[in-house]
Formats: sequence, C-alpha cells, structure tokens
Amino acid sequence: MAATLHYGLLEQAFHLARRAKKKPTQADLRRSVSAAYYALFHLLVDEATKRICRVKDHAPLRHHLARTFQHSNMRRVAEQFSKEQTPKPLCPVFDTNTLDERLVFVASSFVLLQDARHDADYNLNVNFFKHQSLEFANMSKNSFNDWKQVRNTIQADTFLIGLHNQANINRQR
Repeated sequence: MAATLHYGLLEQAFHLARRAKKKPTQADLRRSVSAAYYALFHLLVDEATKRICRVKDHAPLRHHLARTFQHSNMRRVAEQFSKEQTPKPLCPVFDTNTLDERLVFVASSFVLLQDARHDADYNLNVNFFKHQSLEFANMSKNSFNDWKQVRNTIQADTFLIGLHNQANINRQR
C-alpha cells in the first residue's frame, strides 16, 4: 500500500479493532470506527484534489484545497449517488439513467460510515462491539477497492466534483 494518509487511517481502523484479543475498549472501537470513515473521506478528497490540481509540485495548493471540503456537503452528494438512479440533471452528462453499482457502494458507504463516526465520536449511549468496528473497517476497505474500479469514469469525476461543489452539481441549464 502507498504511504498516504487514507491508507494509514484504514490500517489504523483494523489495528484498533483488533488490538485487544478479548475485550477491546470502547476508546479503541470508537477510534476504529472514526478512522474507517476518515480513511474513505481522505481517499475521496485526495482523488478530487488531484483532479482539480494536476501539477505535482502544487502540493501546497492541493492541501489548501483539501481543507475546503465540507462533510455535510459531501454527505448530500453521497446520498444522491447512493441511489441507483442518476440524479436527473446529470442524466445528459452520463448518457444513462443508472449509476455504476460500485460507485453506488462507495457513496452509500460514505453515508453509513459518517453516521457511524458521529455515533462513535458523540453518542455515548451507543456501545460498539469488535465485529461492528471490523465491519466498518471492511466497508471502508471494500470502498477503496470499488473506487479503484470506477475512478477513471465520468461518473466518478462528477461525483468528486460534486463532493467539493455540492451546491452547483444539480443545477440545470
């Protein structure tokens, strides 16, 4: 695996979920869930900023751009793409009514992982179990794998642009 933040976070999600052999702490399980979400979040932000700013020596600009992504906007776009139907304004762009199922999985996973991360970080009424933390880590890992399969498509490009500029993604001419 490449030495990137998103791969490091994915590795951390698995490590924290498996760290204790018998009874993992809530702290480890909660941090595992959070790391699983942030792994996917940072993968998508990294992919988007690389498309927007393609010159390799512009890393400082890419890092600055990465800080402009907003979790709530990203979620709204992911919710739209988690449906199997192409958002209506985008049908002419894709020349199809259906979204690639792998992209749908990535988008759905983003929404589910964000919900889980909110519970892990803020909801002390929810207890996490090792198998749940591993399921979330695997969901993130499977999203990485599906992303590799769709990353060079017009649907993936549109998804990434939408993650950054959600307000304008559905405007019609």
